[in-house]
Amino acid sequence: MVLDLSEVDACIPIMRCELKDNACTNVDGYFHLGHKDFTKAKTLTEKLVYIYAMKFDGNNNATPIRNRPYQGELLVLLISNQLFHSSRAIGVKFASCFVEITKNKSKCPEIPIPFLALVATAVYSALLWKSLGSPGKSNFSGNQFSEVYSYHVKSLEQLKHNTPGKFHYMMADIYEAAHKLKRNGATGDHIELNAFELLDLEGMEED
Repeated sequence: MVLDLSEVDACIPIMRCELKDNACTNVDGYFHLGHKDFTKAKTLTEKLVYIYAMKFDGNNNATPIRNRPYQGELLVLLISNQLFHSSRAIGVKFASCFVEITKNKSKCPEIPIPFLALVATAVYSALLWKSLGSPGKSNFSGNQFSEVYSYHVKSLEQLKHNTPGKFHYMMADIYEAAHKLKRNGATGDHIELNAFELLDLEGMEED
């Protein structure tokens, strides 16, 4: 199967809008944020805490699980919705491409880097929106968030280059988690820090 990039490009504006709305709707629940937890929302954007799976203490304070980057529950939910439940559902329309494009060592479909970077950027934008007091208008434009998106792409490419086995395992794991949600019926600031400053690379699994 040959992927028609024009069809994918046509999905991007709708996908971006749906991602923004979905992220803003779910950001409080998934990060255990109260109505006025503006500072806590801002803290979650620091050191890119929001890209990790989380565990929460009795006071709803989040601690990142450092060997599970890009596997936070909100990221997986947004990925699942866009792949399998959205108006364009690219995981259904282009299902074979996820296998054909990657040809990864785990023999499983993977999440593409640009898609994962876009979802992570949407989560960042939702947390930023929350930290500003949830104003009525929330923009998710390339002009405002292109630097965040590009940084995620660069960081993922670096992880792929430095530790390909762990990278492929992670990307296939994320796809599988999103697919499980489907089966279960689930419905910027300038960045100068290392995206994987918190990462426990030794603790990550690999092929």
